Amino acid sequence: MNDGQLQHWDGWVLTSVIYASRNAESATLTDIIAAADWLNHAIISRGELETGCARLIRAGHLKKTAEGFAATDPVKLFWQKKCSKVRSAHKTWEAVARHIGAPAWDPGLPDTKDELHVTEADYAASLREYHHNTRRPKTK
Repeated sequence: MNDGQLQHWDGWVLTSVIYASRNAESATLTDIIAAADWLNHAIISRGELETGCARLIRAGHLKKTAEGFAATDPVKLFWQKKCSKVRSAHKTWEAVARHIGAPAWDPGLPDTKDELHVTEADYAASLREYHHNTRRPKTK
């Protein structure tokens, strides 16, 4: 897999960042994991986040912040003009993916040892926090 070209999950990553940062300047890793789960009913892998963030940053769609990640101004402008009134999360994801030129889904997951944007430790801590925040109380 060519790590320089956008992959199908990059649209998922970017849409998750956008949803996770709607009420803030940027999104924490925990919030991105939560938004990705909400969008796709799946826990995004560290590999998808690391490789996706790297490609999106290189392409100028995403930026790293002190708190986590944020969409760049051109992406935010696209979101406001084309996606802010779309009611379907999946249609929004599709629109974002088309906008950035991400290809349609294909099988396979990224496997990376890189830890430039999402370290193993940060991912594990954020995943624990997400699971802790989404636990359902026990009923009697």
